[in-house]
Amino acid sequence: AARRPLDLTAVLDGTLPAAGTAVTCPARAGVLGVLRTARAEHPSWDVRCLDLETAGDVEPEAGAETVLRAPSGHPVLARRAGRWLTQVFRPLPDGTGQIAASPWRPRGVHLIAGGAGGIGYALSRHLARTTAADVVWLGRRPATDAAVTERLAAVEAAGGRARYVQGDVSRPDDVRAALAVAHASFGPVTTAVHAALDLRDRTLAFAAADDLRSAMLAKDRGVRVLHEVLRDEPLDHFVLFSSAVSAIDSPGQAAYAAASTVEDALGRALHARGPVPVTVVNWGYWGSVGAVADPRRARAMAETGVGSIEPADGFAALERILAARTPQALVARATPRALRELGLVVEEAAAGKPVAEDTFVGEAVVGEAVSLEAESVAGKDPLDTLAGALLAAELTAAGALPAPGERLPAATTAQRLAVQPAHRRLFEALLPVLERAGAVRR
Repeated sequence: AARRPLDLTAVLDGTLPAAGTAVTCPARAGVLGVLRTARAEHPSWDVRCLDLETAGDVEPEAGAETVLRAPSGHPVLARRAGRWLTQVFRPLPDGTGQIAASPWRPRGVHLIAGGAGGIGYALSRHLARTTAADVVWLGRRPATDAAVTERLAAVEAAGGRARYVQGDVSRPDDVRAALAVAHASFGPVTTAVHAALDLRDRTLAFAAADDLRSAMLAKDRGVRVLHEVLRDEPLDHFVLFSSAVSAIDSPGQAAYAAASTVEDALGRALHARGPVPVTVVNWGYWGSVGAVADPRRARAMAETGVGSIEPADGFAALERILAARTPQALVARATPRALRELGLVVEEAAAGKPVAEDTFVGEAVVGEAVSLEAESVAGKDPLDTLAGALLAAELTAAGALPAPGERLPAATTAQRLAVQPAHRRLFEALLPVLERAGAVRR
């Protein structure tokens, strides 16, 4: 089916917190992540996910008709009280969460699953500097690993105390072992952070079931186990580090997107259950720390209008979110145009602004938005610029590009060029080259 048009619709229920409804079936949310990746990898497919309020929200005899008549052009829709809703993002209003008191306790005890990794380690150093924190890391690397030893020393040099326990957050015995170390070394745990992940990036054509299982184990089972083992601790915060990938169409990341959408849904369900406030943070791109820190990737991201979240700004945003008791928020540095191209519908925040009848606000956007005028062009490759100009000249001569001011579907351009099905993905890859050259605007 990869080389032919396909309409693919998933009908779910209980996966989205739309119109005030609770998330009742978080494990099903993984379907959202898989299918959004399928949509990104197969432009000829029309893929969407429909979340019904309950399994009986649509009468059987009318169910197929209702689903088939769902509005087009939206990858994810929720049906509530007879209406189809689409998700929008709004910035946290100015001043939200910006209070004098820190959300962190002085000398708090923080159990961080995946703490020796990039963002977990950066958070530990931040907490050590600002609150003289005690941290216990749970991770799969051996305790004798040189990087682990070096990072533990760096946290202590910053003013905190740190311990490391080798183990897997998806195993109750390993989490209990980490909790025992925390109690013996520092005392009861006041903050839990789930920062564990298993990327397993592959396109669907080459992905295996084990990729999905491994990614899901770290996020789905890991969150459940951590929450259960710590249920009697005096927690101020239970924080889940998820990803913006759950809100966009991201090729090559089906397993990670599925795990992230499950983590989001599970976090919302646990938050509603109480009593400890569970907070989901969907991080955007970190360019200097974490699993995808790479100078070449940073340059490529900057060209698309996506900037790097740096630790100081990222943790300032995290503290705003925790202080505001926001159940879920997305943190990103990106131009408005880049957000739109990623598929995020962002509305301006306005005090007292009512939610439109055809939308639901599942998340907020915080962080610094880089203006379009401030986009970096230093990293642009002159060969890429030349290629774009030559390509634009050839396609203009062929009559395939729209005239100035004309709006033209990409499919029409493909028809004019007689693009064969086997070359459709190549054609799709050329569109951003044309856009960077200024020949078209999508």
